[in-house]
Amino acid sequence: MTILAVLILLLIAVLAFLNMEIVSLSLYFMDVSIPLWLIMIGATLLGMVAALMFVGARNANARDEQRRRKQDFQEKLEAKDEELQAARRETNEVANRTRRETEMALQMQQKEQEVEDLRKRMALMEESAQRDRYTSDPPVVEESNGYPNDIVIEPDSKQ
Repeated sequence: MTILAVLILLLIAVLAFLNMEIVSLSLYFMDVSIPLWLIMIGATLLGMVAALMFVGARNANARDEQRRRKQDFQEKLEAKDEELQAARRETNEVANRTRRETEMALQMQQKEQEVEDLRKRMALMEESAQRDRYTSDPPVVEESNGYPNDIVIEPDSKQ
């Protein structure tokens, strides 16, 4: 691009050097006599300024578009980040709920095992009591008003 600009400037300089005669330029309110090369360089400079303004406006539009896209991307990124945080919170909640349910199931199993152990002990105690009932003296019943109030089991004296 720079090489092209230098070549164009050299071409304009050569053309200006070849056109050194003085010409009359009619403006709306007056006539001016100036060298032709000065008109050519002036027109070239005006064209360059117009081109720079056009390129500057296009670059400004491109920068604005890039800023807008960057802002849109930032908003989408923030939205996705919020979704990710929500998913993490939900995952943690599910994990905690699962952990609590697992702990409760384990406690339930422990309680069921305790109940089963107690039932076994009860059965053993009942068997032992039945054996003792057949091998020991019958219980003594105290009566008042003809109804038994208390049943007293006396310990086995054989022990």
